[in-house]
Amino acid sequence: MNKEKQNKDLVNTLITIAQSSSNTSFAPESKSKKKTVKEVLFKVRKENPYKYKQYDLFYEVHINQLKKSEELKLEKYKLQRSELCALLGWGIHGNEEGKLALVSAESPEYKELLNNSKINKKKHTKKSNFIKKYKK
Repeated sequence: MNKEKQNKDLVNTLITIAQSSSNTSFAPESKSKKKTVKEVLFKVRKENPYKYKQYDLFYEVHINQLKKSEELKLEKYKLQRSELCALLGWGIHGNEEGKLALVSAESPEYKELLNNSKINKKKHTKKSNFIKKYKK
């Protein structure tokens, strides 16, 4: 998937929480001093609702915030694999421009988006074994 396709991928879309997710939303916390991807992703999304499209968000998180190499293949990253949806009770909504915001699973807004037939729904997709890691 290229940058343009990735940025259009979540137009009028809600990434729903996984069945394994908490029904109550909470912020990610790390035991280490170094910020994790999910913590930075959460912070950028909470502080900037509907500012970034998917590729632009990954660029902001990985390159600008975490100072990773610009050689990362960001076009292969997908928010559908996010631990925010898998475990922490957050849906991700893409508006008509594909700009994204976090939506708490217990909020009226999440329920409205879930029941709105004009909004595409995408389920969280599993990535490797990170769910097992958190269920220990």
